[in-house]
Amino acid sequence: MISYVVAGMLVAVATLFGVRRAALTVVLIRPPCDPVFGWVDAILPQSTGPGIGGAINLLVIGLAVIVFVHVPRVFLSPSLLAWCGFLLAAFASLIHGTNPAGGTRLLATLTTYAAVFSLPLAIVRSRDTAAECLWIAYLSSVVPTAWAVVELAMVPDILFGGGGRLQGSFAHPNIFAFFIVSVIALILFLMRSTLIRLTRVRRRMLYAHAVALLILLLCTKTRSAWIAMAVILIGYAIFIDRRWFAFIVVLPAALLIPGIADRMAELETGNIDVGFETLNSLAWREVLWENTLQWMADNPSTLLGHGLDLYESYLPLFFPRGTHEPGVGPHNTLLQIYFEMGLIGLTAFLAIFVVLFGQLYRGCTHERDGAIVIAMLCIGYLIVSYADNLLGYLNFEWFFWFVLGTVLASMRIQRHLHRFGRFAMGRPSGQGHQQAKISAPLSPHHAP
Repeated sequence: MISYVVAGMLVAVATLFGVRRAALTVVLIRPPCDPVFGWVDAILPQSTGPGIGGAINLLVIGLAVIVFVHVPRVFLSPSLLAWCGFLLAAFASLIHGTNPAGGTRLLATLTTYAAVFSLPLAIVRSRDTAAECLWIAYLSSVVPTAWAVVELAMVPDILFGGGGRLQGSFAHPNIFAFFIVSVIALILFLMRSTLIRLTRVRRRMLYAHAVALLILLLCTKTRSAWIAMAVILIGYAIFIDRRWFAFIVVLPAALLIPGIADRMAELETGNIDVGFETLNSLAWREVLWENTLQWMADNPSTLLGHGLDLYESYLPLFFPRGTHEPGVGPHNTLLQIYFEMGLIGLTAFLAIFVVLFGQLYRGCTHERDGAIVIAMLCIGYLIVSYADNLLGYLNFEWFFWFVLGTVLASMRIQRHLHRFGRFAMGRPSGQGHQQAKISAPLSPHHAP
């Protein structure tokens, strides 16, 4: 019952204040909400309907439908067309599979990612609106950062060994780690983008926040996120600001911290799958992947896969040891897509990033540094996809795709302004002024 009340309140907010304000409100407050949703679900009686999180997911999809009705040209975005192809592949896998309930939930989750990505493409109609969306995304990280700082202060052994892993307000340390990587990439974008004008105070604030986030990232002890972050920073130093090499050279000193050293030392043992040997997390993943691929070779379903959200159901057939652990996924997003959606789904998923890299390459003309930062973030996403179940990490996915959609929308505006500027220069001033009135993008207040 509470979920329907929340859904009604959110729809009322969207109706009264507009799609843009409703979307930005959701983006701002969603990251630290998982513990709150858990507390509410534990206190209030449950019904068969969706929880509060599900109600917010439905709202986001509804907002995307509204903007599609008001701004149908959004459908012409190449990246969104690629997303539609991936969702169609997921739907085909759902129909092909034998788990309509679980598959429908996963399809709805994937649809929210596409919806969050599409919203900025419709509501960003000026440079000011794009800057506002990026600042809202940045501010959404403030509460999770503060939460994690308090957690680290209460359990300092996280950093110095024996204290577990930092996860902040998120359900798992890996989700928090990938979220941190995205926030740091956004900070780098804000510091280099021509879209944002930073005062000295704001620039120093962003630097301080980035350093704090790097420390928190170490405390999550998520090795794949460390690799992704290193790739982003190295790319930033090579292509944008070589002064950052001095900072990168210092990073290996983090291995001297006891908690970090212990995490890396785990990879030195448990690498052989014999007898009762306990495998380390990487070796465990490699055995899981090998067994999965061997079973798929013996039971081919190449095009459509074995059904959406059915990997765990098939797990006992080729990896019995994984049945003793709840919620075991393939720990490889690309493998999960290939297993569940087949070659069609994997091709559609990779096509999204091919299109994204193409659009970012076009954006280099007017936003070189910013395009490089976001391209490195996409590479980081693919790196962590290799070793984790990203499709279920909603908070991270929403942040990632919202930032990407906003950046692409801002680059589109800058291309249009550049083309119009060149056109207006060749016309008499009166005609150019009149054309400006006709062609200028709508004010953000007119967004649907």
